[in-house]
Amino acid sequence: MADVEWRSETPDDWTEAVDSWEWQKWTEHDTQLGWLKYGPCPRCEHTIAIYQEFGVLSLTDTVPAACNCDKAHAGRPDDDPFRGCGPQAEVAEHP
Repeated sequence: MADVEWRSETPDDWTEAVDSWEWQKWTEHDTQLGWLKYGPCPRCEHTIAIYQEFGVLSLTDTVPAACNCDKAHAGRPDDDPFRGCGPQAEVAEHP
């Protein structure tokens, strides 16, 4: 999807799509750091990744997810910490 403008609204189908991706082992130098899931952002179709680190205390059963693609999206605030096209949500953590 070319030329998708930044929007802070997160459509319901965005959260459902990202939540449906499979968790995979996140490793570096043969050490597992946690879990990750990645795929095409349901809004802009650029590749995004969601991470769940080991050792991070969570009071919920969710992890933050956001479009974190590195592509330009018109209208994105300069201080947006996630980059991407705007959607953010909480998705179920790795069981």
